[in-house]
Amino acid sequence: MGNLTPVLRPVRGLLRVAAAVLVVAVASPVYAADVYDLAKQDVWVVGDIVTTTVVERDVQELKFVEADGKAVGKPASEIVVEARLIERCLAIDAAGNRVRTLVYVVSWSAADGTAKDTSLAGAVLDVTGSGRTRVARVASSREDLTKSASAWLGRRYGGGRPDPASARAYWLPKAPVAVGDVWSADLSAFLDAMAAGTRLDRSKTTSTCTLTSVEKSVALVTCEGSLPLASFPGKEAGKVIPWKSGGTQLVKGTISIGLGGRVAPFKGVFASSLAGEAEMGGKSVSLVMKKDQRIDIVVGGEWPPTIRIPEPEAPAVPVPAPAVPPEGPAMGAMGM
Repeated sequence: MGNLTPVLRPVRGLLRVAAAVLVVAVASPVYAADVYDLAKQDVWVVGDIVTTTVVERDVQELKFVEADGKAVGKPASEIVVEARLIERCLAIDAAGNRVRTLVYVVSWSAADGTAKDTSLAGAVLDVTGSGRTRVARVASSREDLTKSASAWLGRRYGGGRPDPASARAYWLPKAPVAVGDVWSADLSAFLDAMAAGTRLDRSKTTSTCTLTSVEKSVALVTCEGSLPLASFPGKEAGKVIPWKSGGTQLVKGTISIGLGGRVAPFKGVFASSLAGEAEMGGKSVSLVMKKDQRIDIVVGGEWPPTIRIPEPEAPAVPVPAPAVPPEGPAMGAMGM
């Protein structure tokens, strides 16, 4: 079983992708009395601050299926990440998009069974550029970051991750909508932008989004997606491995969005799951992966007075991108 573990790394990334794509919807002011424009972009001003709280839970289980139907393998692995981040806008472009942001990691921990990693707590990240030109650098840290901490930073702020303004368009309606209106996400644009698209059967991908309610200037959007993987996440003798059963990733989420204001507050609860069985190495293998994610973005926050703004050209340590396994492209996350 040991040689199968690297094969599954891209799938954990895919779960992050599917959960994270739901995160990108940020709403805008009311378009009319009973119709709401959810596609308006945030307009940042230098000095704006947002505080983000993130809780993520990843579960992965891989087992061999014996002839009698009994599954044998290691216990399921579970990783829980909790983070609180303060982001301060330092520079914008002509359209009001952030092009330089300073991130203070108030707290961060990744628990894997009895082990707990806190190496990222207290770090300061200097993020410049946008989209594929984005560069995230560690300006300072209390201790050396572990590989898992660096990978988490890379998934959240690394180059190639879509800007919030671009990413939200994947799930938002193209025109103003009323409560009860239903639309499909623009998954073709999303898949074109992410390496995960190479793993999915686009012809069978479906999605549904609904504006469920608007109360006290807060809109509630529910989202569902079905993303079938074309094959098992790995190769055998250079050939793709077909699924015997399952293989469709299911995504569900709820998004609460504050209407009005230049930058909208946001709350989201998301769940992704993938289960299936395949034939590998002459044996049946069952795979179960789950990801739960909760995100709360509040406009405002207190920037620590002891943390100074670094010079843009000051030497810093670049945040490495997640490792690309030899059997295929990494499927990164699109986080906020």
